[in-house]
Amino acid sequence: MPRITASSSSIGLAAILSGIYLDWKMAVFGAFLVASAIGLGYIEDNLMMMLTISSVALAGVVVTLLVRSKIKQKTADT
Repeated sequence: MPRITASSSSIGLAAILSGIYLDWKMAVFGAFLVASAIGLGYIEDNLMMMLTISSVALAGVVVTLLVRSKIKQKTADT
C-alpha cells in the first residue's frame, strides 16, 4: 500500500471541501492534489521496480535499433 504524504492529502481534502461550498473548480483542484499525492506515494514505494523495468525496456529499444541498422546496412550493400 503506498504511503500518502499527510500534508498534500490534507490540503487536497481541504480544497475538495471548500470546493463543495464555494466553487466547483476548487473541488477539481483538490481532487488533483489527492490524486497526485497517491501517485507520488506509489512511485516512491515502487521506484526500484520502475527503474529496472524502464532500463530493460530501454536496452531492448537500443538493441532493436542496432539490429535494424545492421540489416539495413547489409541490404544496402547488396
